[in-house]
Amino acid sequence: MVTTGLTTLSIAIDTTSSVLGLGKQLDTNGIEGVIKYTQNTQQFPNKAFTAAEITELHSCGLKVGHVYEAGNTVDSFGQSQGRAAGILSVQHLTNLQAPKGTVIYRSVDYDATSDDLHRPIYLDFVAFASVVRASGFRPGAYGSGKTLAFLTAAKLIDFRWLAESKGWTDSLYYDDWDIKQQRETTLLGLDVDMNIIRGSGGLY
Repeated sequence: MVTTGLTTLSIAIDTTSSVLGLGKQLDTNGIEGVIKYTQNTQQFPNKAFTAAEITELHSCGLKVGHVYEAGNTVDSFGQSQGRAAGILSVQHLTNLQAPKGTVIYRSVDYDATSDDLHRPIYLDFVAFASVVRASGFRPGAYGSGKTLAFLTAAKLIDFRWLAESKGWTDSLYYDDWDIKQQRETTLLGLDVDMNIIRGSGGLY
């Protein structure tokens, strides 16, 4: 953990793999948080946290965070998709007994255009944010600088996770982030992305 002025920065990873049994080793390697997904897939059956993983990470002094991701094209977004993402994510966090106020990030994992943002993604996040906030959690987004700025201005997110792809629109100089994704690497045999966390970053 590093404190710059009044801002505390820390290091977290995001991964689709199980981290069960790795809490102490992650801590030893300077990792202070782990972010995983709110749903498993056939390709990644350990993509979502289990209660056992969270218990172990917390016992080792690490924090955890949550993100929903399904698809990386404009067709993945819309009112019905946003509502479904919110319902699934809320149920997952409820099952894990996550505290109210926990942030749920919704991933926009591509360089969304203005047209994408003003229609399907806007409608998606209206529905997503409504479900998440009504359940006592807080909505966030992962994406380009342009995406994060748009959703922030629309008051649809409370936390911003800047994607690693600096070539995406308005990402290179975007600085209003809570999490800033860094390089992809391998750590303790896991495929992970490194992230800089500003403040809590919505992790707990």
